[in-house]
Amino acid sequence: MSNSLIIAIDGPAASGKSTTARLVAKALGYIYADTGAMYRAVTWLFIQNGINPGTVKTDEILKVLAAHPIRLQPDQDIQRVFAGDTDVTDAIRMPDVTSQVSAVSAIPAVRKEMVRLQQALGRNGGLVMDGRDIGTVVFPGADLKIFMVADPAARARRRQKELEAKGQTVNFEQLLEEIRQRDHSDSTRNDSPLRPAADAIHLDNSQLSVEEQVEWVVSKARQVMNTRRESTVLTGGKLMSNNQKSRISVSELEAGAVVSAADLHDDSDYSFDDLAQLSALYDQTVTNLKEGQIVKGRVISVSDRDVRVDIGFKSDGVVPIQEFHPSESPKIGTEVEVFLESVENREGILVLSKKRADFYRIWQKITNAYEKDEIIRGRISRRIKGGMVVDLIGVEAFLPGSQIDVRPIRDFDALVGQEMDFKVVKINQPTENVVVSHKVLIEKDLENQRGAILQNLEAGQVLEGVVKNITDFGVFIDLGGVDGLLHITDLSWGRVNHPSEVVSLDQTLNVVILDFDKEKKRISLGLKQLQPHPWENIDERFPIGTKVSGKVVSLADYGAFIEIDKGIEGLIHISEMSWTQHIKHPSEKIQMGQQVDCVILSIDKDNKKISLGMKQLEEDPWENLLKKYPVDVKTRGTVRNITNFGVFVELEPGVDGLVHVSDLSWTKKVRHPGEIVKKGDVIDVTVIGIDSENRRISLGMKQLEENPWETFENVFPVGTPVTAKVSKVNDKSLVVALPYGLEGFIPQSHLVEKNNTSQHYKNDQELTCVVIELNTDERRVIVSETEASNLSNKEAMKAIASAASANETAMATALKEAGLTSKKKPASKKKDDSND
Repeated sequence: MSNSLIIAIDGPAASGKSTTARLVAKALGYIYADTGAMYRAVTWLFIQNGINPGTVKTDEILKVLAAHPIRLQPDQDIQRVFAGDTDVTDAIRMPDVTSQVSAVSAIPAVRKEMVRLQQALGRNGGLVMDGRDIGTVVFPGADLKIFMVADPAARARRRQKELEAKGQTVNFEQLLEEIRQRDHSDSTRNDSPLRPAADAIHLDNSQLSVEEQVEWVVSKARQVMNTRRESTVLTGGKLMSNNQKSRISVSELEAGAVVSAADLHDDSDYSFDDLAQLSALYDQTVTNLKEGQIVKGRVISVSDRDVRVDIGFKSDGVVPIQEFHPSESPKIGTEVEVFLESVENREGILVLSKKRADFYRIWQKITNAYEKDEIIRGRISRRIKGGMVVDLIGVEAFLPGSQIDVRPIRDFDALVGQEMDFKVVKINQPTENVVVSHKVLIEKDLENQRGAILQNLEAGQVLEGVVKNITDFGVFIDLGGVDGLLHITDLSWGRVNHPSEVVSLDQTLNVVILDFDKEKKRISLGLKQLQPHPWENIDERFPIGTKVSGKVVSLADYGAFIEIDKGIEGLIHISEMSWTQHIKHPSEKIQMGQQVDCVILSIDKDNKKISLGMKQLEEDPWENLLKKYPVDVKTRGTVRNITNFGVFVELEPGVDGLVHVSDLSWTKKVRHPGEIVKKGDVIDVTVIGIDSENRRISLGMKQLEENPWETFENVFPVGTPVTAKVSKVNDKSLVVALPYGLEGFIPQSHLVEKNNTSQHYKNDQELTCVVIELNTDERRVIVSETEASNLSNKEAMKAIASAASANETAMATALKEAGLTSKKKPASKKKDDSND
C-alpha cells in the first residue's frame, strides 16, 4: 500500500470523521492527524488562561501557543493530544471546551497557526487528516477528499454514547441543539467556513457502521493509487513518474487535460519511433508487478539506513534497515521476501517492506486458521483493559477476559508470559484486528466429559469437584465440565452465615449428589452429608446437667441460641439466664458471637431441641429464703412496680414480694395502690407467706398494725351519732370519711336530698349522721343522714352533736387501751431519704 497519498476528510461535528480517519490511517499504515483535537486543545488553553475569544489579540494568541505548542502523539489505538507538556486528550472532550471550540476556531490567527502546523505534518505524504477545512484550505491539492455528512439526530446520538462511555451524563436534546448551533457557526464564519471541496466525494454515513465507512474510504484510496500508477509516462528514454519536476503535473492530469505525443518529445538523439521500440524491449525484461503483492528479491546493496533490493522491476526498491531482525542481518546476494507497497513514491522510488511481507505471511496463516477452524498457538504478552494481548506468531491479537477459561480468572497478571492454544473467532480485515479464544477449546473438551458425567449421574454418588464460584446462597462446584450447586444449608451441620466461612475459591473437595434434574440438567450437591450426623449419640455426649461451652449464634426476644458443637444448638430462655436480674432481652446479658458457659437442662431428641441454662452455674438465692424471711417477720423493701392488683416490693436483688391491694390498709377502701405508695418508696412490710416452688412471696402493710375492726364493733354500735365528711359524690350515694380512718357509705334512701345528689353535696362537706350498720367481716360501715335529721329541733341536734363528741372521746380512750392508733396510712419514706 502506498505511503504517498494525502487524504482529507471533512465534515460537521460528530459526523464520525475522526473515528473513520483514525482507522483508515491504521489500515493504510499512514499518519493520522485529528485537527479537531488541535482546535480543542487551543480552546482548552484559552479557558485555562482566562482568554476571551471575542477580545483576544493576535500577539496574545501567538504567545500562548509558543509557550504551549500543540502536538499529536500516537499511543497504541488512540492519538494523544498535548498542550505543551500537559496531556489534554480527555480534558478537551469536556462540555466547557465543546461549547467554546467553534468560537475559538473561527479566530483567523488561530486558524492560520493551526493550518501551518497541519501542512507541516503532510510534508512527506502518507497522511490522513480530518477537520472542517482540510480539503479547501489546509490541503486543497490532497490526493483524496472525502466530505462526511450525517443526520443531526444521528450525530447527537453518537456523541451521547461517546460521552456516556466516559462516565458523563448528558441530555440528548441539549446535545442536538449544540450540534445544530455548531453547524450554523462553522458554516457561516468568515474565515475558512465549513463547506465541501468542489472535487470532494460526499459520504452520508447516517446508516453506515464504522467498519463500512472505513472499508469504503480505503477502497477509494486504492483506486487513486491504481490511477496514479497507470498514469506513469515515458520521456527522454527514461521512466519518469507523473509527479517529477520535468513531467506533466498530477493536477493537470486530474483536471482532465489532453496530452499529445508531441508533448512527450524532447531534444534527444532518438526519434519517437526509436524510443517506442526501446520502451517495448525494456518492458519485456520487466516483471509485471502490482502493489500489495509479496515478491522475492535479491539484496544488491546495504547501508546504515536501508537495504536496496532488486525485484526485477524497472527500478530497485528500498527497505529500511530497521525492518530486518538483528539475527537476520542482510548480506549482498541474499534472497528476501518483500511487500510491494508502492510502485513509486513522490520521489519516484520503489517502496518495499520486509516487515509488511512478514506480517502478511503470518496474517495469511491466521486467516487460514480462522477459515479452516484450526488451532493456533500463541503467547500472552500483556494485560490490557478488558482482557489480554496475545502474540500470535508475530501478530498481536486480543483475548477477551471472558474467553480465557470456563472458570473465572482470579489473577490476570499471572497469565502473562504463558503459552497456550487458541482459536481465532473474529478477524477484521480493514483494521487488521484479530480476536482469539482459549475458552472455546476448553468447552469443546468438556463437552465430551459433560455427556459422560450426565449419563452416569445418580443420587448418592460421591464426586470430586473444584469450587468455581461463591455466592450468598451457595457454592457452584465444577465436576469436570458440569456445574452443580452446593446450597449454603448443605455445607455444614452447623450454622453458616456465608459459604466463604467453609470453602474457598479453587478448593478441591468431595461432594455427594443429592438430586439430579435430567430435564433442566440441574445438580444439587451436599457436603455435610459426608459427615456423621451431630445428633447421633447425643444423650451420651451431652448428659443432662453437663456443663458445656458454646458460641452465641442468634438472639431472639425470648432467649439466645448457643452452638455447643457443629450442628448442635440449644436455647437459653431469658428466664434461665439469671436468678436475680429481671431480663427483658437476652442482649442485656450476652452478645452475638460471645463464648458462654451453660448447663444442659433437657434434650428433646425427636425434635432436636436442647434447653440450656446459665443461672444454674450460680447459687440459687431462693434455697435459703425461708431461713432469711420467715412468716410474720417484719422487713423493709423498695417499691419496684405498681399494678391494679398490688405492689411489687424488692427485698433484695432477685427477690421480689407482692403486697396485694387488700393488704394495704385495714380501714380504707383502696381503689388503686398508687393512692397509698409511689414507685421508688422504701416501705416497711410483713412477710405473710412464701411459695418456694413457684418462687412467690406474699407481703402485707396493714399487718404491721392490729386489726381495729374488733374495737370498732364496741365503740361504734348501731345508733351511734357521728360526724362524717364527704369524700366522694356518686349519682345515688355518698362515700364519707369517718373518725380514725374509717370509710362509710350513705345510700340514696338515707340522704336528706335524694334527688340531684351532685348539686346538693360537695367534697369535704360535713354531715351529721347515725351508724345504722357495722359489718366487721366485710369491713363495711353504713351511716344515715335522715336518721339524724328526724330530730325536730335544734336543741336536740346540739345534744346529738355533744353526745357524738363525747362518744368520740370515749372511742379514742378505747382505742388507746386496745393499743390502736389513729393513723390513716402506714409510714413510708422515699428511697432517697432512707439512711437506715
